[in-house]
Order: sequence, then C-alpha cells, then structure tokens
Amino acid sequence: LMAGIFVSGGTYSGSGDVTTEFFVCHAVASTVFLPDGTMTVTGESSGYESNYAFTLNSSYTTLDNQSGTLKITSPDDPYVGFTATSDKYVYNVICSGSTIMHPKSAGCTIENDLTIDAGQFWSRQAGMIKDLTVSGNVLINSGTLQAHEANDVSPATCSFGSLTIETGGTYG
Repeated sequence: LMAGIFVSGGTYSGSGDVTTEFFVCHAVASTVFLPDGTMTVTGESSGYESNYAFTLNSSYTTLDNQSGTLKITSPDDPYVGFTATSDKYVYNVICSGSTIMHPKSAGCTIENDLTIDAGQFWSRQAGMIKDLTVSGNVLINSGTLQAHEANDVSPATCSFGSLTIETGGTYG
C-alpha cells in the first residue's frame, strides 16, 4: 500500500497496478497518466482537500487514462471527481467499498465501464443533481447506483452503453 498520492503541478505517471490510500490532483496545471493496469484506492484524503478517494476536478489537469481501471474500495464515505480538460476521462471504474460514493463534480463521465460490486454510487451530492455518462457498460452486481431520489424536481440525465442489474443490485 502506497501512502496517498497528491499531485500539485508537474506530472504523475503510473504503470501496472498501483494501490494507494487516495489520489488528489490539486487545482494547478498538472499532467496525469493513470496506470494502464488497476489503481486501487483504499481510503480518502485528509487536510485541505479532505474526504476524497479520487479527484481530477481541475480545469488545469490533462489526463491520459491509458485504458486502465480505477477501483475504489474505501470503507468510508468518500467523494470522487472525474472531470479533466483533455476530453479524456477515467476509463473503467469499479466500486467495491462498503458505503456511498459521491461524484463531487459538475457531472461524471466514464469512458468505458462502471461496475458496482458493493455499496452505493450516487450521481448526486448534497441535494444537487449530477449527470452521469458511461460510454460502455454499467454492471450492478451488488449495491446501488442512485441516479435520483423521489423528491428530486428532475432526475439526473444518465446515459449508458448498456445497463445490467444482477439479483443483488439496485438502480434508482
């Protein structure tokens, strides 16, 4: 397990499989090459940008996802943010934490597949509706993909290549 990764300018370049406590790219000009294998995030950040398992919410960040996978296993209630300026987004995302994952950005785009193995992945945060686009497949093995709640004035706009909900999964 690597301690958390905090990128504040410069370049981060990962390869193979990487396990880290958190990944935070600060709001300055940075270039991020995510690993071409799996980046497993096991916790969340503390301090200035606290409670993030993973974030690339800076308009200054250039991202190359290298067709890798981001796997979030944090047992806490982390925020995630996937937006970068290069028109490239995280490629595959696997949520297997035991609690809620909140996309904390203007919306969330995943370039390929989203898999939920446990916990909940919300496309909203603090009552604000967030759109969700998954260009590939969404597979809910167990857990919940929560796109809206009953009292929402309007639901989030969700777009998927396909949606498969297994016996232990829920889409709401």
